[in-house]
Amino acid sequence: MPFKDDESARIQAADQLGLAFVRTIILLNGGAIIALFTFVGNSTENSLIQFSVSSIKCSITAFLIGITTTLVGLVTSYVFYANPSETKIHKFFDEWVVAINGTFGITSVVSFVWGVLSLIRGAN
Repeated sequence: MPFKDDESARIQAADQLGLAFVRTIILLNGGAIIALFTFVGNSTENSLIQFSVSSIKCSITAFLIGITTTLVGLVTSYVFYANPSETKIHKFFDEWVVAINGTFGITSVVSFVWGVLSLIRGAN
């Protein structure tokens, strides 16, 4: 039964990579919010770089969307694993969990990039 061992290893690797992605994207988006608040809190009128208020709002919104979509993806995975395999919801997620979480993951990354680009665009 080498196929069963290969499948088990593939699933275990996917779980580890998924958790690494979740940790990374939350660290990136959360760290970006903290860095942004720190910079705004320490900036003065004499700072060389200043950001428009609208770009700061846009960036914070983007970073929060990134964190939220990651957490929703995590809840989606929990619902999938927590339900017995014979339930309708498990069967639905069995077919769609990878696509759903992939979409959430891409949205999280795009949100981070959007937040950073909003700050760059709003810099004076």
